[in-house]
Amino acid sequence: MKFLVLAPLPSAFGEALHGARLAGALVDRGHAAVVAAPSSVAPTVADPRIPFVAIDAALPRLDAELPALVARLGVDVLVLADAAAVDKVARAFALSTPRLAAAAPRVVSLDCWNLVRPPPTWDYGVTAEPLDPWLLQHTPVIRPVPGAPLATPGGYAALPAIAPPTPARRHATRRRLAVPEASTVIVWTTARWQQPDSHDHPALARTAARLPELLRPVLAALGDDVVVAHVAPDPIPAACRSASYRHVGQLAAADFEALLGAADALLSFNAAATSLATALGLDVPTALGTAHDPGGGARPLWAWPLSLDGILAPTVRDNPFYATMVRLDPMRPDDLLAGLRALLFDAALRDRCRAAQARYRAEVATLPDGAARLLAHVTT
Repeated sequence: MKFLVLAPLPSAFGEALHGARLAGALVDRGHAAVVAAPSSVAPTVADPRIPFVAIDAALPRLDAELPALVARLGVDVLVLADAAAVDKVARAFALSTPRLAAAAPRVVSLDCWNLVRPPPTWDYGVTAEPLDPWLLQHTPVIRPVPGAPLATPGGYAALPAIAPPTPARRHATRRRLAVPEASTVIVWTTARWQQPDSHDHPALARTAARLPELLRPVLAALGDDVVVAHVAPDPIPAACRSASYRHVGQLAAADFEALLGAADALLSFNAAATSLATALGLDVPTALGTAHDPGGGARPLWAWPLSLDGILAPTVRDNPFYATMVRLDPMRPDDLLAGLRALLFDAALRDRCRAAQARYRAEVATLPDGAARLLAHVTT
């Protein structure tokens, strides 16, 4: 069979990565796969066996363009990566989601946000927009774990097939970063939508800009021997950088895995980030920062600067994936500094984190893989 993985949201790097990994798993099983997405997420498709089709120009008329693309490629199955991303693009361009879902003989949706009981809106904190569950209600759905809880309907094992690097590879990666082998390295990840210039709403832009300001004294207090490798589209303002700050642009998955594997910890302020699962697969301890709205709102920020409380709180609650991480509040700089120091230098804490990661990896390994979940919907 031939599969077309559609990842239409230009900012949805994580969703596109899940789709690309599924495409690779399908090719491994003897099927053909193509990924169609905006050019901004092209780095997620690093497998030469998987053609990439840029759809930037087609987005405003995607419901009319997609059936023609499916016919031209001879596609049997359309995979939406993911349902929420397709919904956002459809709403932005006033597209028909039923028409998109009818573009191929069969369609399956990924649900990277675990929207088993979707709330009515995407709660961004100071603003919100509707969340339309039509695709989740009218197509078969599979859900990547981690992210979704282990027992979620349609859950599949989505940990990347990676392992900690050898000492030689770790040293080579650090040498490329001009990092002394004796230094301690934190990888801090920031998505495009977490940056101030991605937000039209002034309050969201202000909140996004505040995070580097909150981190400035913390990173400085860690000392010059703690290198912060910031994987982000753009660097933080010069006034917020410590002497050991290194900006690293967005990377292809394999390059990011190499960088993170050479690090001592991951720092993230996004509870839905795919990098959390990558760190778990590489045995890298993780600090996840979540905070109450610094603008005075009552809801926490699960994906700084956004709240997303209605979506992410049910997923995080009682989910053993998040028990593998150290949870920190960036609004409490002293606690954040103490927590990061402990995660970096307290051997007992690091051992506990890695033991929790190993237990969780073993639980995920009992689930079907993504290709098996997907094929079960289209071969019966």
